[in-house]
Amino acid sequence: MFLSALLIILMGVLFLRLHLIVNTWLTLKALSKLHAGCQEPTAFPTPAMSVLIPARNEENNIGACLESIVHQEFPIGEIIVVDDGSTDRTTDIVKQLQQKAPTIKLLQIKDPPAGWIGKTHALYRGVQEAGGEYLLFVDADARLSPDCLSQAMSYALENRSDLTTMVPVVKCVSFWEKVILPFGIETVFFPIKRALGRDRDRATAFGWFLLFKRATYDKMGDMKE
Repeated sequence: MFLSALLIILMGVLFLRLHLIVNTWLTLKALSKLHAGCQEPTAFPTPAMSVLIPARNEENNIGACLESIVHQEFPIGEIIVVDDGSTDRTTDIVKQLQQKAPTIKLLQIKDPPAGWIGKTHALYRGVQEAGGEYLLFVDADARLSPDCLSQAMSYALENRSDLTTMVPVVKCVSFWEKVILPFGIETVFFPIKRALGRDRDRATAFGWFLLFKRATYDKMGDMKE
């Protein structure tokens, strides 16, 4: 009985290791294609972009997030922060930054109606106020490198993408976060090969960075679900 259980455990470990090796190889292969498509930004006409940031009680994040967006190399038409009921200093921080960056707009809303999820409703309300040809949804705890948007937009225009996402650098703090998160993100939940797949009915995207063509977003409906 003991030997049978030990054999099952060993087989499980071997399977996981094989799964990790195969998915790591596929991920690296996909990354090489992604890197090839994200070299120096190609010269294209600059479309208007609206950046939308849903935020609720993000006083520890919203300032750094906005600073990283304001200082992008790519010209941004407007940055709309949608605050859905913060009880901390989130709105105060946004208002302070508005004095330095007039492109920042603050939209304060109440709790979402029945059937809506908070973040989805916040983005929906923000889109109603946005005027950009492209819509970028960014999480409030994100930090963007200065060339992030120029690289993303160059890739989107060159490939005529309706939706473009960026793979984040995830900050892992605890030991188990460092062990589990990289494996889970890159091989199980969001393998990059799925994000780049053009021969599938569904693709994978990271919710922290979603760059939509406005026309494409409008065709999707209100995204209530």
